[in-house]
Amino acid sequence: CIFSVNIVYAAISEEQANYLAEKWVPSGSKYLKTNSDEDAYEVKFIQESTGVFYEIEINKVNLGGKIIVKEF
Repeated sequence: CIFSVNIVYAAISEEQANYLAEKWVPSGSKYLKTNSDEDAYEVKFIQESTGVFYEIEINKVNLGGKIIVKEF
Protein backbone atom coordinates (compact mmCIF):
# COMPACT_ATOMS: atom_id res chain seq x y z
CA CYS A 1 0.00 0.00 0.00
CA ILE A 2 1.59 3.27 -1.10
CA PHE A 3 0.12 6.73 -0.94
CA SER A 4 1.68 10.15 -1.36
CA VAL A 5 1.19 13.32 0.60
CA ASN A 6 2.54 16.75 -0.11
CA ILE A 7 4.42 18.14 2.85
CA VAL A 8 5.23 21.83 2.79
CA TYR A 9 8.30 22.54 4.90
CA ALA A 10 11.56 24.38 4.33
CA ALA A 11 14.72 22.31 3.89
CA ILE A 12 14.97 20.05 6.91
CA SER A 13 17.57 18.19 8.92
CA GLU A 14 17.55 14.45 9.61
CA GLU A 15 16.33 15.13 13.15
CA GLN A 16 13.41 17.18 11.80
CA ALA A 17 12.62 14.47 9.23
CA ASN A 18 12.45 11.88 12.04
CA TYR A 19 10.11 14.11 14.03
CA LEU A 20 7.81 14.71 11.04
CA ALA A 21 7.80 11.05 10.02
CA GLU A 22 6.74 10.00 13.53
CA LYS A 23 3.54 12.03 13.02
CA TRP A 24 2.55 9.82 10.05
CA VAL A 25 2.69 6.44 11.82
CA PRO A 26 0.31 4.98 14.41
CA SER A 27 0.93 5.80 18.06
CA GLY A 28 3.23 3.28 19.71
CA SER A 29 5.25 2.54 16.57
CA LYS A 30 8.93 1.92 17.28
CA TYR A 31 11.57 3.93 15.40
CA LEU A 32 14.06 1.68 13.59
CA LYS A 33 16.42 3.85 11.53
CA THR A 34 16.83 6.72 9.08
CA ASN A 35 18.59 6.42 5.73
CA SER A 36 19.69 9.55 3.93
CA ASP A 37 20.55 9.83 0.28
CA GLU A 38 21.02 12.78 -2.04
CA ASP A 39 17.30 13.41 -2.50
CA ALA A 40 15.42 12.09 0.52
CA TYR A 41 15.32 10.80 4.07
CA GLU A 42 13.79 7.34 4.54
CA VAL A 43 12.56 6.92 8.10
CA LYS A 44 11.57 3.40 9.17
CA PHE A 45 9.25 2.29 11.97
CA ILE A 46 7.56 -0.93 13.09
CA GLN A 47 4.36 -1.37 15.00
CA GLU A 48 5.40 -4.46 16.94
CA SER A 49 1.89 -5.41 18.07
CA THR A 50 0.76 -5.87 14.45
CA GLY A 51 4.04 -6.62 12.66
CA VAL A 52 3.46 -3.73 10.26
CA PHE A 53 6.51 -1.85 8.95
CA TYR A 54 6.28 1.79 7.90
CA GLU A 55 8.75 3.61 5.69
CA ILE A 56 8.24 7.35 5.46
CA GLU A 57 10.13 9.04 2.64
CA ILE A 58 10.58 12.79 2.91
CA ASN A 59 12.02 14.34 -0.23
CA LYS A 60 14.76 16.92 0.35
CA VAL A 61 14.35 18.59 -3.06
CA ASN A 62 10.62 19.19 -3.48
CA LEU A 63 9.68 18.37 0.14
CA GLY A 64 7.04 15.86 -0.92
CA GLY A 65 6.37 12.79 1.14
CA LYS A 66 5.47 9.14 0.61
CA ILE A 67 4.32 6.53 3.07
CA ILE A 68 5.03 2.86 2.35
CA VAL A 69 3.25 0.32 4.55
CA LYS A 70 4.49 -3.29 4.59
CA GLU A 71 2.73 -6.06 6.46
CA PHE A 72 4.70 -9.20 7.33
